[in-house]
Amino acid sequence: MTAKSVWAVGAALLRDPAHARYVWAQARHSVPKRGKPSRLRAESALAVLMRHPEVLWLVCFGARVLCIGPRNIDELEALDRAGWRVDGVDLFPSHPRIRRGDIGALPYPAGSYDLIYCAHCLEHSRDVVQAAGEIARVLVPSGLIWLAVPRGGEQSAHDIHRFDRVADLTDPLRAAGARVDVLIGEELEREVRALLRVRVR
Repeated sequence: MTAKSVWAVGAALLRDPAHARYVWAQARHSVPKRGKPSRLRAESALAVLMRHPEVLWLVCFGARVLCIGPRNIDELEALDRAGWRVDGVDLFPSHPRIRRGDIGALPYPAGSYDLIYCAHCLEHSRDVVQAAGEIARVLVPSGLIWLAVPRGGEQSAHDIHRFDRVADLTDPLRAAGARVDVLIGEELEREVRALLRVRVR
């Protein structure tokens, strides 16, 4: 674990012991995996996304995209190649292009992004409804969200939430006050993923 990661846990402990336990659990699992390639996962998602006309429209005008929880720079570079202007945010950033931030309190103004790309991150959020609300907040009106999470599995201090259906992705957004249209919804053997159009009420 890096000195910055230890500092983040220490700072969280002083503010909120429960939050510190959450940060520590995420650090223990996430930081060692930062060097693991994630390009193929991003390219697999893009192959699905690029089949939808609303996503193709975003490519045409160089949309602003926020990648939440990128393991490393691989995901941002894959999204860059789609022609988008991409920012990244992660609790434990591994590259200067990735800003430090928590999915439950994103460090961006409302309405900043046309598309949110969030792959294998939502299951780690401390409060899934709060995280969903933050994702919707930083999205432009009627913007798009790509969510992908592991399907099933054991819950733990790291994998806090379990997802089995596309409805498990849409329900937190609706609980946060958003209107949600499912444009693509897939319940695969090991993954649930969806492209959603979201309007904040």
